[in-house]
Amino acid sequence: MTTTPLRPRRRDGLLAGWLAAAAVLAAGGLLCAGLRRPPPAGPFDPLVLPDAQRYDTQARRFITPGAFTSDLEALHDSMRDPPGFACLLGGAYRLGASPAIVALGQVALLGAIVLLVGRVATAAGASAAVACGWLVLNVQWLTLPSFVLTETVFGVLVLLALLAVIRWHRTASAPLGRQPPAALAWALSAGVLLAATAYVRAVALYLPIIVAGVMLAARTVPPRRRLTAAAIVLGVHVVLVGAWIARNAAMGGVVAFATTSTDALLDYRAAKVVARVEGIDYYRDAKHVLRVRARQRAGATANYPELLAARRQVALDVLTAHPWQTLRMTLTGLAVNLAAPDPVKPGHLLGRPTPRGIFHSQASWRQRARRILDSYGSLNLALIAWQMLYLLAFWAGVLVGLRRAWRSPHRLTGVLLALTAAYLLLLPAGAEAEPRFRAPAILVLAPLAAKGIRASAGRLLTKSKR
Repeated sequence: MTTTPLRPRRRDGLLAGWLAAAAVLAAGGLLCAGLRRPPPAGPFDPLVLPDAQRYDTQARRFITPGAFTSDLEALHDSMRDPPGFACLLGGAYRLGASPAIVALGQVALLGAIVLLVGRVATAAGASAAVACGWLVLNVQWLTLPSFVLTETVFGVLVLLALLAVIRWHRTASAPLGRQPPAALAWALSAGVLLAATAYVRAVALYLPIIVAGVMLAARTVPPRRRLTAAAIVLGVHVVLVGAWIARNAAMGGVVAFATTSTDALLDYRAAKVVARVEGIDYYRDAKHVLRVRARQRAGATANYPELLAARRQVALDVLTAHPWQTLRMTLTGLAVNLAAPDPVKPGHLLGRPTPRGIFHSQASWRQRARRILDSYGSLNLALIAWQMLYLLAFWAGVLVGLRRAWRSPHRLTGVLLALTAAYLLLLPAGAEAEPRFRAPAILVLAPLAAKGIRASAGRLLTKSKR
């Protein structure tokens, strides 16, 4: 009996499916290892890291009737972050789920993420299996779903939005004539999904501008179709995001989608600059000094919107008064987002928590490295070393892949992926930067890294045969 060999694309898809299953099994195993550890004392579940505790608190308030109308502090807290992730978390808690069950659901979502990366890679003319392989080898993505953090849900939504834009480009590139209804549907889907990403993490608030710009640059699409699609994406986003802005304005007098940007400007970026300029402690003193300045500027009788405006103005005054320190702080944050290993998640799952403030301290990089060496076991150090080698190979693959994509028929897809990742890396590049902020960009760039590593391997193979 003879068997028909699988076509390359189908074989690639099957390998991607197996890799997705492997990623889920590996992440599930790490979650089980973390759950076997005795929980530390404290009001929060060990799977709710300090960065996510406000989401946990907010989720429980969402399912408590009257929480925002009877508590002014709770109302102000609800304006700090977009409500999407807290609503999802609150819905899970309402159904009786614990943080461990939420983490288990996120581990299952990891399989969907790997498959979505494979679909994007196929659309970009890259190998789906190689792109998925990058994720299976990524320690950060194998550990992130085990914690109640926004990255998993955010990653799914970003990939779905990019796929919708790619599908729009394919359908809208049809011959001249009436625009296919499918193209309008994909543009509408992209707008809704981009708004959903902003509702999960405020960092995506301006991402539709990037997407609309790429749509307008699609030369294979007639100009009228490009304008229509860009208008749909921006219009839908403005309407959906504007609804939450209107809610904040009506209930709290704050005309903003989320006040977390003001917190980042004052408590992280401006505080870091003040700490360097005045030689004071970043955590303890700089933040306190700036908050006192903001309170004095707003006045003793200022309400919450006036205090927020004063905080933003004080932060901007500091940043503009010290441009070189601001630039240094921004470049340092970008370096953290690009290349710093993530010891937090493996450390918690393996029972070796991270020293607090490892990335936000005033210590030099050498002193921070010494703290890591003194605080981790050999397994954790091996994982950190692996992450650094991985990132070196990944960024090299991305650079080669972007060059290959620019010279291929998939140029627009490559540009879309590169600009989206650059936006996700640059916007939080400041004193607030953390390695986990890199995670969504890894998903977006994995197809380009797959394209680059395959091209490099093919070139080496050709040279070896000569």
